[in-house]
Amino acid sequence: MDDLPTVNDYPAAFNQVSGTVHDVATDVSITQFSDKILVTVTQDGCLAHWLQVSPSQSLTGSTETYLTLASIGDDEGEDGSFDPLPMTHLTPVPLLGGHHNERDQLSNFYASQIASLIFTKNPEERRAILVGFGFQKSSMNREAFFDLMELVTKCLL
Repeated sequence: MDDLPTVNDYPAAFNQVSGTVHDVATDVSITQFSDKILVTVTQDGCLAHWLQVSPSQSLTGSTETYLTLASIGDDEGEDGSFDPLPMTHLTPVPLLGGHHNERDQLSNFYASQIASLIFTKNPEERRAILVGFGFQKSSMNREAFFDLMELVTKCLL
């Protein structure tokens, strides 16, 4: 029994948070392996679409920054609109699943945004980000977007 690894000996850092996104219970987990970061976003424990987002050479020294959730009030337009976009040089590559245009667009946007959060938190990060999604609904509103980004941000801490 003494030879069994303990949680502290495990080589990958892991964090998980739960919350509600678009009125659906949602779990977000982040596992940091030595060569990649795995992010899963599940609703009802399902995963249907996997993407990879790799850091770009242009990331080093980039002046591009992610607009944090705390800065939203400062950046609203006169009409109250807000358009936080992910870093422009990030391109998600589908690995598994997909083939539903509406879900693909949503997953691509969220994968880019999650990678932007990770690369902004640690500008020296060079590991690829693998993102798995399992959304119940194929479209989400603005509130759902911010709820999901808040869960991912909590999971990064």
